[in-house]
Amino acid sequence: MAPVKEVTKVRAVGWFTIAPVVAVQPLLSVTDSSGCLTTATVTITQPPLFGSFISSTVNASCNGVCNGNATVAATGGVTPYNYFWPGGGNDTTKTGLCAGTYTVTITDANTCGTLAIATITQPPALTATATATATTCNAICNGSINLTPGGGTAPYSFNWSNGSNSEDPTSLCAGTFSATVTDNKGCTATTGAIVN
Repeated sequence: MAPVKEVTKVRAVGWFTIAPVVAVQPLLSVTDSSGCLTTATVTITQPPLFGSFISSTVNASCNGVCNGNATVAATGGVTPYNYFWPGGGNDTTKTGLCAGTYTVTITDANTCGTLAIATITQPPALTATATATATTCNAICNGSINLTPGGGTAPYSFNWSNGSNSEDPTSLCAGTFSATVTDNKGCTATTGAIVN
């Protein structure tokens, strides 16, 4: 058998697409200076499609309170992943979030990148207003207060300075009364009224 001589050219004679893992599979023919021919198949692969999504969020419990959190998940690509949250943070979960929109960047081991967007909401501000109805006569305890809560997260609980837990206390003597309103998330608002 004659010795193999120097290869003078490499020619690709066909391309075939194989999805999703095998990207392309070129069929090569190799001819040396003596016209001897051989073929070879080269397989080029690619990682799975790299993507991400927000897997869970916890919204802020009270208006103006920054205790929300968001968790991101990545799929495909090549592990390990790196996470970059606005304001710092490199974990899958970002805590201490105020209401707003947050874009997290994730990169894989090949430095491919993807983005995920988390939205944190907050309830309306908790409010409380109180309107008093005066007693009809001196030393007669038939006054009352009408309390109106709003915002926050219902249901509400009430704690009056005279020990009453009613939303609208009655049979009140003349005096000054204050109340703390607490919503279902533990947010509070205060109000008061004077019964004459």
